[in-house]
Amino acid sequence: MTTTDLTLYGGSLSPYYERVALALDVKGATEQVAQRGIPGGSPQSMAYRTLTPVAKIPALLVDDAVLVESRAILTYLDRRFPEPALVPAEPLAAGRAEMLAQLADSHVMPKLSNFFALAQRQVFTGDEVDQAKADLSQALDDLEHFFADDLFAVGDAWTVADCVLVPLMFFVGAMDALYHYGGLDGRPRLAGWYERTGATEPARASHARQQAALNAAMGAPA
Repeated sequence: MTTTDLTLYGGSLSPYYERVALALDVKGATEQVAQRGIPGGSPQSMAYRTLTPVAKIPALLVDDAVLVESRAILTYLDRRFPEPALVPAEPLAAGRAEMLAQLADSHVMPKLSNFFALAQRQVFTGDEVDQAKADLSQALDDLEHFFADDLFAVGDAWTVADCVLVPLMFFVGAMDALYHYGGLDGRPRLAGWYERTGATEPARASHARQQAALNAAMGAPA
């Protein structure tokens, strides 16, 4: 069988990178993909833009081909390493897993990113914080609406939804520690899922990587 060289570029400060690293862990394929930092130290560096001119994290080098967009990378990896599958075989379950992953990306992440922008600016008004809190709270309420009381996000096994949501929820907690918007309070299905999934070894390892990356970015001890 032909050996394919796989190299993943990025870092765990990015939830988009971390969802890919988490999926590799869930699949037991971490050792089969070389994981590298960002060439040149920044997505805007010439070294990284030579690899991918769109300058997005992560990027997966598959022999001489490059994949960007984390969901596209997850699709490739789910076919390259088919067990355990991240897309359920049952049609409705597959649709629900994709729906939750899509909602995380299109609905929750933009609202969470408002807090990243505030933190970078360092100077902001109380009204801006209140609006960011209200927007994220609504997005989390909407996500709660579509959650069931399954063991994982959909059913009793990891899916693409869990891989997308677990790293995102790390930052929901991290930003709550700074801005005090209540995290997952009042969202029992979402909170129950996160408690169960967060206790698994892949999720604990993922959060440890994210915490180390966040500490390094803030100049705090690892």
